[in-house]
Amino acid sequence: MSLISSCFIVDATSTQIQIKYELQNTTTYTLYVCHYYTGLESIANSGVFTVYNETKQCEMKYKGVKASRIPPTAKNYIKIEPNETISNIVLMNSSFDFQPNEIYTVTATHRLNVVDNLNNINSVIKNSITVPTISNPVTFTAI
Repeated sequence: MSLISSCFIVDATSTQIQIKYELQNTTTYTLYVCHYYTGLESIANSGVFTVYNETKQCEMKYKGVKASRIPPTAKNYIKIEPNETISNIVLMNSSFDFQPNEIYTVTATHRLNVVDNLNNINSVIKNSITVPTISNPVTFTAI
């Protein structure tokens, strides 16, 4: 299975950091990706992004809410056709403490729960694979 994730800066004011997260299906068949704890959600959750403060030379700590979820069902999976790219804008400010005039690098470093069919959801969940994902790093200066 081949999925490529990418991150792009959309807005970099210190009060409104927005990252565009993209996920591309490079296979010749349809895939279904669980959106839990990925860049496909609108708020950066714990373990989804690594943020490095280049100015202070340190990894930033996640400050958002840490929550557990019930196991995913079919409705929690997003269909991605062959060669299709899906994207989402992720708000980063509620999860990390960005300061003006500092340089940051953000990388998506989560794992994706991926299946190739949703016909029998109970067996699908048990047989899904988890794909490690590391996106391109995006570097920006908060203003």
